[in-house]
Amino acid sequence: MSPPVGNGGRPRVAIVADAPTTTMLAEWLQAAGFASAALADGGTFAAVLWRWNVPLDAAAVRAPVVVLHDVGNEVRTDVCLPSAEFVPWPDSTDMRSLLEWSSQLFTLLRRVCSGPVRPASGSVIAPVVPTAPPPVGGPRRDPALVAVGVSTGGPSALRELLAPLPAAVLPPIVIVQHIPSSYVAELAGRLQRQTGYPCELAREGLVLQRGVAYFAFGEHHLRVTGGATALQCCAGDEPPRRGHRPAADVLFESCARLQVTGVGVIMTGMGQDGAAGLLLLRQRGWATLGQAEASCAIYGMPRAAKQLGAVERELPLAELGAGIVAACKVAVATPARR
Repeated sequence: MSPPVGNGGRPRVAIVADAPTTTMLAEWLQAAGFASAALADGGTFAAVLWRWNVPLDAAAVRAPVVVLHDVGNEVRTDVCLPSAEFVPWPDSTDMRSLLEWSSQLFTLLRRVCSGPVRPASGSVIAPVVPTAPPPVGGPRRDPALVAVGVSTGGPSALRELLAPLPAAVLPPIVIVQHIPSSYVAELAGRLQRQTGYPCELAREGLVLQRGVAYFAFGEHHLRVTGGATALQCCAGDEPPRRGHRPAADVLFESCARLQVTGVGVIMTGMGQDGAAGLLLLRQRGWATLGQAEASCAIYGMPRAAKQLGAVERELPLAELGAGIVAACKVAVATPARR
């Protein structure tokens, strides 16, 4: 079914924000090829653009929601959103940053309005033959961990990534998703219900188990510590890195110090978080995968990692799961769980 459109066939986007912000966003949307309106106007919308500190009647929302939130502040938890993407509010004093942010926001909105990218029906996990050069760090040992960094566009991308994965035979997965801390638990629970893949919040001192995906917790950096026989979570309250806490770079750097190797994955997102850390992982003999541009909501983090030489293989979202399975040396063929 085609998305709701306004005048001139433009995707219709509802704005929920204070008056000055609504006026600004409406002008930007019109210039970028969208038709904007207030949610109160009724009708159907291709997407809803919501400034998090403004009241929202979630019962009236029948479209994907893009939440604009201030970095470091909690998002309202009294609103139940079945699906949402989260975009940090920009620094309005930096014109270059503001222009880049608006361009990336419109890219995300176009992706949201056109519907999610999904793998073909009945897709299977199959071994993937590596085509990239050998890892920089020398001979590769059997992977003991999968570390993932993801930001804007992550909730839907993670659903597509986790759904076909065979949990029983994979090492632990640790994930840094740039998202307000008040939504992490909801995201983990929703992904487990949608994909069937066990998802938990990482906790201080928690020993990682095979077949479980762990999400960075609260406003803390997530590190992995331990030896060859047991890995565990460690929280850190150091300042944000590149504006993020948790930060993918902090997670990747901790993984690079381990006695084991694994698979590092960089996915859709704004900015450069995770690029330097992923390069360090590759230099330590880890397999490193990046999400290909065409399947990204925002090709920021994967691009930065690729430009550094941190990405060993770049794959579309529909093939990332198979890439992880192959890198973990697990040869299975199983239908997508959902």
